[in-house]
Amino acid sequence: MRKQRSIKTKVLVILLFLQIPLAVMIIVYNLYYIRFYNHQISDANRSALSSWCGVLESDLSRLDDRQLNFVTMNEDFRMLAISRTALESHLYSYNILQEYQELVENNEGVFGCYIINNSHQIFRENYGGKQESYEWKYALRQFFREYVAEDETITQRSWQVLQMKNRSFLYLVKGYRGTYSVYIIDLHQIPAARESSMGQIVLLHDGQMVEGMEGGLEEGFLFRGMDDYYFSGTDPEYLVIEQEVWGSQLRAAYVMEYQGVLGSLSRGQKTIIFLSVLFVFSLIFLGCYILQKVFFRPVDVLVDTMNSIKNGRMETRAPEEFSEKEFLEVNNTFNSMIEQIQQLKIDSYEKELDLKQTQLNYYQIQIRPHFYVNCLKSIYGLLEAGKDAKAQSAIIYLSRHLRYMLKGSAMMVSLEEELQYVENYIELQRISMAYPPECVTELPDEARKFQIPAISVLSFVENSVKYGMGEGRSLLVGVHVSFMETEEGSYLNIHISDNGVGFGEELLRALNQGETAQTEGHSVGIHNVMQRFWLYFGRENVLFAFSNMEGANVDIFIRQTEESGGESA
Repeated sequence: MRKQRSIKTKVLVILLFLQIPLAVMIIVYNLYYIRFYNHQISDANRSALSSWCGVLESDLSRLDDRQLNFVTMNEDFRMLAISRTALESHLYSYNILQEYQELVENNEGVFGCYIINNSHQIFRENYGGKQESYEWKYALRQFFREYVAEDETITQRSWQVLQMKNRSFLYLVKGYRGTYSVYIIDLHQIPAARESSMGQIVLLHDGQMVEGMEGGLEEGFLFRGMDDYYFSGTDPEYLVIEQEVWGSQLRAAYVMEYQGVLGSLSRGQKTIIFLSVLFVFSLIFLGCYILQKVFFRPVDVLVDTMNSIKNGRMETRAPEEFSEKEFLEVNNTFNSMIEQIQQLKIDSYEKELDLKQTQLNYYQIQIRPHFYVNCLKSIYGLLEAGKDAKAQSAIIYLSRHLRYMLKGSAMMVSLEEELQYVENYIELQRISMAYPPECVTELPDEARKFQIPAISVLSFVENSVKYGMGEGRSLLVGVHVSFMETEEGSYLNIHISDNGVGFGEELLRALNQGETAQTEGHSVGIHNVMQRFWLYFGRENVLFAFSNMEGANVDIFIRQTEESGGESA
């Protein structure tokens, strides 16, 4: 006897043979190359960023030194700080503005300079001929008036950031005895935040971009304040490198749109990747060939056997030529299932007979000879009384009713069609009754085509007419259809009501508990209606509720599913 081998062992060995070398190669290569590639890019960008930051730091340091020397060494500034008269203060401040003129003209990034003396309320400014709006000048003037008034010993060690509306500045204040020199740099005028061949340098303050990249960055982009490179995590994705700008509250960031690893590979690198992919596909084809021999062929044999049985050849059995124990177990299980299928077919046939018997019972209930005899007597009475037009109408109503009853309860009809025959039935009843019944129906347009079992609503209306009529008054029957939204889903509600005597207490309890007995009078028709709703929609999707409130009330709740409703046949 051939040794049985587990198919699980074979498949596991094959998968390990295919995937372990491939996975190790791909993981090692990708980890190495991605890290190497990102480091190369970050090093190149960091060099560009450091070079640019060095130039900016040099300019800021030079202006800082110049201002410090000016405050400590300039004769006019020293005299302004100790001047006693307003005239002297104005003369000294005028001389200082001449020197400021030369500063702003020779330094492109300098927005303006202020000389402020609190003692004589002097505030002079120089913008180097720049055409700035009065609104900006006024806003800056107010800021620095309040700024120097708060502290008479201001001597800043670094450049501060000032953000006003959609504009950002750097400013540096140094003072002596209530006299202050203010340098202002417009960040937009700094020859930074310029695009390079690959990315762009931007300026940051408190993690927010204050200058660079027209139009801003994508929503959700966050600067992290990290010294190492990182990715933005946005779409498109950016590689970001940050660096502190010494001597200021600023940080600079180099932002480059990340093209991915393959975006900048050389031809040789792409060739290596192609050969690797080719090797992987070769392994896949080899694995498929092996799997075909040890796994797919036995499965195909089993599928052919099942198709043969499906086509009616029940004598077919699964072969016993497999060496794998799992296929042998499947073989034995499958052959035993053939016997069970035959038994299931018998059970299914018996259920079909039960359903037909239920339908036959319903026909017997619905076709009541005495009802039609009474109708014919009424028509005869109309003809005898010479009421030919009414007799003709009665014949039409009766023929419609009989035709609908003979359609069969197994059919599905639209709510619109069912309610038409409800109204036809009421008109038929009005012929011979001293107190003819009335019927009011309400059907929204979106529910007109909803499918329900035929002769279902009509059965409840017939019960109302037969058992709900009181002495000396007309019966009012109402049929109202609506939609309900609940936490459990959407429901169609069919509400049938009358102003008759209502249900008996014992019958009402039995109906609400689903204990309808087919031998108890008018509960027979109700039982058949409930059974047909449950057969079509599923018992879990239909709820019946019975109550007495000014007469008999019946509510049918049908859960809305993809299978429910539809066009009428």
